[in-house]
Amino acid sequence: MKNFKSLMLFFILLVIGTTSCQKPIEFVEGSGPGSTYKTAATIFMSAKVNGVLVECETVAGLQDVSNLILQLNGVKSSETFLLAFNGLKGVGTYNAADFNSFATYLNGTDALTNNFLADSGTIKITEFTGTTIKGTFDFKASNGNGEQKTITEGKFSSTVVRR
Repeated sequence: MKNFKSLMLFFILLVIGTTSCQKPIEFVEGSGPGSTYKTAATIFMSAKVNGVLVECETVAGLQDVSNLILQLNGVKSSETFLLAFNGLKGVGTYNAADFNSFATYLNGTDALTNNFLADSGTIKITEFTGTTIKGTFDFKASNGNGEQKTITEGKFSSTVVRR
């Protein structure tokens, strides 16, 4: 189990490292800053961490179309939720502590002591259109030192960018 968690931590850091560079935003004509164009998708992610509500300031969904990999990130200051799916099949319930789908909570910059990888829990996708995704999540997680966090009442809605 320790090797599995080390492998998952390596994968998480690899995914964060390879997706942290953002391409410039290209606006469809009429949809840029100062526009009256409205998008239909509401973008948010929130959850309670040990009973304390964390509402993310930034949410991003990124999908690698060729491998059916989807990653959702929600960030508030130094706190980050990461939900990832390998072989996404659309609407359904996913195991938050599986190799093909997993959830993490990072609090701070030290990924070894502040990264909490799900030990159990679920991620439910209630809507997936290919360009938007909505759902809920709950999981119990621990870090390399055996500390635990309980993530409850998680919910998300995001647009999905394909690359």
